[in-house]
Amino acid sequence: GGTHRRWSRHVSCEVTGDTESITLGHLEMGLSVLAGPLSAPRTRLVVVHPRYRLLNRSGLHLMYRSRGGHLGGMLVSHEDGTAQLPFHWGETPVAQRFLQLAALGAHGPNGEEPSWCGAFAIDSPDGKSVELVISIAVAGAGSETTPARQFLQVSIEPVGPSLLVCFDMAHAAPYRLCNDFAHAAFNFRQLGTTLVHTVAPRASADYTWDDPMGPKVLRVTVGSAADGSAPPTPPGAEPSPFAPDEFEIRLAALREPTPHSATRGGPPTVWTTVQLGQSTRLVRISPTAPLD
Repeated sequence: GGTHRRWSRHVSCEVTGDTESITLGHLEMGLSVLAGPLSAPRTRLVVVHPRYRLLNRSGLHLMYRSRGGHLGGMLVSHEDGTAQLPFHWGETPVAQRFLQLAALGAHGPNGEEPSWCGAFAIDSPDGKSVELVISIAVAGAGSETTPARQFLQVSIEPVGPSLLVCFDMAHAAPYRLCNDFAHAAFNFRQLGTTLVHTVAPRASADYTWDDPMGPKVLRVTVGSAADGSAPPTPPGAEPSPFAPDEFEIRLAALREPTPHSATRGGPPTVWTTVQLGQSTRLVRISPTAPLD
């Protein structure tokens, strides 16, 4: 039969203040038990809520979907926080119960629209608040191959039996990659993804994970060209001292200056450092061991 004929498990309605999560057919609901009016002290009020509520305060109109696109919709921005959208996974397969966002009107690197961000979970397994920063492509400045991006703060807050998922502009990115090379750019990407970012010589770039559910590892390639690649060596000339070197950086922990060699056992050609900044984690790519 339909959802209206499917009963939930038994729940207790005796203790004031109790909250529970229940499943009703394909719907996840929250249930709270409240005290009745003073005139009826033995009465209990049983209030049923949606398990998830989405609130967009980012200033951007957003689209959302489950991973794989089983369901989706629009999230209009309401900065006053009054328009909370009830959300249900419905019949979405468990493996696809991760959310993706896209800014309305934004294009991806190959011109596709919309440009979806990496999938992320909106659960709180231990009942505590969860925060993460995601990156989405936005309409505006940028190029056809490198669209402009904006960082959004995702906050998942338990509110009674429900989870309130809020989207706000992020005040800072979790990471900033700094290029200390004077003439060599470098490219980097998250392990397991194909989106490549470039940092010009003596420049820096803010970053958060393109795939929030993926491995927290960066693959970095240093080259001597402005785009991070190695220019061709003219006939008879010596090879460039900045031939591309690819290596991995794990950003989960701070690290002292670490050398990387182009060949096993060879001299270091690149040094990496992970240190704390004021509100972000600094990742330095240097030609020599930093002195500070």
